[in-house]
Amino acid sequence: MTPPASPQGSTTKQSIRLSKSDFMLGYDCPFKLKYRKAGYPDSLRDNEMLEFFAEAGFMVEAIAHAVMRANPLVEFEKTLSHERYYARLDGFEEFADRIVLTEIKAKSVESADPEQFFKKKSREVNGDWLQYMLDITFQVMVAEACYPGKRVEPRICVVNKNSPCGIDAIFRNIDLIEDSADRDRSLPRAVYTGDVEALRADHFLEFIDVRECVDVLMPEVRAKAKELLMFLHGERPDITRNSVFRRARRASTAMSTRSATVSQNAGGRPHRTART
Repeated sequence: MTPPASPQGSTTKQSIRLSKSDFMLGYDCPFKLKYRKAGYPDSLRDNEMLEFFAEAGFMVEAIAHAVMRANPLVEFEKTLSHERYYARLDGFEEFADRIVLTEIKAKSVESADPEQFFKKKSREVNGDWLQYMLDITFQVMVAEACYPGKRVEPRICVVNKNSPCGIDAIFRNIDLIEDSADRDRSLPRAVYTGDVEALRADHFLEFIDVRECVDVLMPEVRAKAKELLMFLHGERPDITRNSVFRRARRASTAMSTRSATVSQNAGGRPHRTART
């Protein structure tokens, strides 16, 4: 995603902008974001695309688009921009009193219960879902600035692996669009060619309201977005230490959880899985 061009040679604060993908990259490592903004090659984007196709994400996207087009006014890949922030949205629907944002992910759930996004003993966002919810929260931050008089309703579109519908039959009705260097990247990578009305009546997608997750994360996202812009302008070199600490803490937590899951006691019986 490329923001509107700034005057050649300009290095003013207003020329530095922060996109959704910038925010997600800088949240983990501000230096990676700084290198991207400086024009260094970024293998992360290629790796993400490979992972996206490996997970059949383009098929989930095609199905979601077909289902969501029940609203003829829905827009896909719409870009919102406010001051120095901008975000491209998977799905955007505008109504008289509200805006509905949909983030489409090739990730599976067992139900539509939003409680799965939170840790068991607190209202903190579950680590398995944190990156997705940070992504959505940034989108909501930009949308609320663009539409101050409307309520923003964020939701995540995921796959319900317990759905009884005929998944194989649905996938057989998806046509892939051949990739090329000149292809419009705002257009879908696959389209559903089957009976759309039948699909809308019986599919395996869940559209789950994540407003509570967004409300929990919004203070951190607002503060971090402002901090990253300051870092890119050379005003906050100290934030890299916080990022290193955060990544180390996450790695330690993940390692402890995996160890608790696979360890066994002396009698050969597995320990109870640690719950976060």
